[in-house]
Amino acid sequence: MGGAHHLVNLWLHLMNSLLVFFLVSRVSQKRDLALFVALCFSLHPLRVESVAWVSQRKDVLSLFLGLLSLHGYLFYVDSRRRLPYFISVGLFLLSVLSKPTLVVLPLLMGCLDFWMLNRKREASLFWEKLPFFLVAFIGGVATLMSQSAGGGLRNFSEASVWDRVGMFFQSYLVYFSKLFFPYPLAVIYPFQSFAVAEILVLGGIFFGLLGVWFFKYRHEKALCFALAWFAFATLPVSGLVTVGGQAFADRWTYLSHIGLLWGGLLFVSPRLKGFRWKYGMAFVWLVFLIVITRAYLPVWQNSERLMTHTVNTTENNFVAHNNLGQYYETVDQLSKAEHHFRQSLLIHPGYPTALNNLGVVLARRNQYPEAERLFREVLRRRPTFWRARQNLRLLLSRLAN
Repeated sequence: MGGAHHLVNLWLHLMNSLLVFFLVSRVSQKRDLALFVALCFSLHPLRVESVAWVSQRKDVLSLFLGLLSLHGYLFYVDSRRRLPYFISVGLFLLSVLSKPTLVVLPLLMGCLDFWMLNRKREASLFWEKLPFFLVAFIGGVATLMSQSAGGGLRNFSEASVWDRVGMFFQSYLVYFSKLFFPYPLAVIYPFQSFAVAEILVLGGIFFGLLGVWFFKYRHEKALCFALAWFAFATLPVSGLVTVGGQAFADRWTYLSHIGLLWGGLLFVSPRLKGFRWKYGMAFVWLVFLIVITRAYLPVWQNSERLMTHTVNTTENNFVAHNNLGQYYETVDQLSKAEHHFRQSLLIHPGYPTALNNLGVVLARRNQYPEAERLFREVLRRRPTFWRARQNLRLLLSRLAN
């Protein structure tokens, strides 16, 4: 059954790659460029997480629907018929229901209008996007409310304004650099706190790169399109609104790297003189991506191997230690599970999920007073953590009997 699920993900990813090819080919009228963009997009190591992780079906499905919506929008722009327009809005709604990060699609349509389709002077640009923005607004609000109710949304006591600013700068720099040099690769990169000096350094690099673009390349349409697409697509996962315990994720580049590849290659291609030089460099980079992807795939063989790789590849990864502990707890290796939960708490002493999971292991080992203390500590730190409340209720019920 797992093989069938992976085949579905692989099929959707293949369809997305074809849709990227047709999108770039249709707008840019350059099939060689479209082919290379589609190949780099499909074979890049950062795509492994979205395809190999079965539960990330929402990544490949939402992008599939979002790309279909973009194609429908282009049909509307060409024909001015209402049917493609309404189909595009409907597909956009389905893509947002699949994964809310696609709420940025109206902004990406604007990027196409402004820099690729030369429609920036048309009066209808705003009004024709209004239904898309309405869907995006409703989807965004619904997501924030559900995450808040489920305890997934981190408040300002867990992630300060300064930490969010640092995460914002770091996310953009990491996602940008990993397109060209995808290392290290891991399933979880833990959220971190930032010193003021670190924020200043990250902000200096971020604004320095923006300054280079503004003073030297701001009139280059292809580069402006690439950076605008990348900026808008990355915004929902930039760290300003923090969900869960991770700072950034490889799968969160699934949408943003399309425009960055597309516009970036449009910008670079004319500057590489000579057929052999241009296609030789393209071939070498593509082989480089394939080699890394092939080496990374076996890591996803099972949960133990994946989380062990993540612990060994990243530093102070309290989330990976917790997840590895959860794996050992499910296979009844309680000593190993306790070790990794305690390692998680050594790195992040107040991590509610690890506190709760350690309490479960201690309860299974009949250390009831300590387990009760941990469950109560979790609820003190995060009163909405329903699993800890349920575990405490079950423990007290067992003690009463």
